[in-house]
Amino acid sequence: MFIIPISASDEIRFWKYVSKPSSTTCWLWTGGLYRHGYGHFKCRGNADYYAHRFSWELHNKSDIIPNGNSKILHTCDVRNCVNPEHLVLGTQADNMQDMYAKGRDYKGPRYWLHRRQGEGHPLVQLTDQSVRDIRRRAAAGETQQKLADEYNVTQAHISKIVRRVTWKHI
Repeated sequence: MFIIPISASDEIRFWKYVSKPSSTTCWLWTGGLYRHGYGHFKCRGNADYYAHRFSWELHNKSDIIPNGNSKILHTCDVRNCVNPEHLVLGTQADNMQDMYAKGRDYKGPRYWLHRRQGEGHPLVQLTDQSVRDIRRRAAAGETQQKLADEYNVTQAHISKIVRRVTWKHI
């Protein structure tokens, strides 16, 4: 595979889109961003590059990122950062390990926020006691629609409570 080297004009254009407050903080890419937040940069004959990848190649004087190490990882976790001090070579496995270690995976802290049960869930409308009452009253023959209206939830929600699809811990 033939890689076009970084030209002086590409380098000059690159620096137009970099906000560099200091050498130790993130250098933020102010040019175009992909939907997922990574900067992109047209260079090398109008090819679209990740800005952080271009920065790594520029600062490491390398036009080719070694095989097997195809990822440029952000140690700062700022997607539009192009500071070479915050960029390291790594594999996809390294990227996934970093994600798990920092709790950015689907089982990280955000995941457990949404897995709270019962009254511990931030969006709960019922209490543990109201669930007990719903089950007791439904077993005594009250209609699910009447209970739904009283507790301001849907009949389908009452049905799931009664069948122990939801609120299983009670």
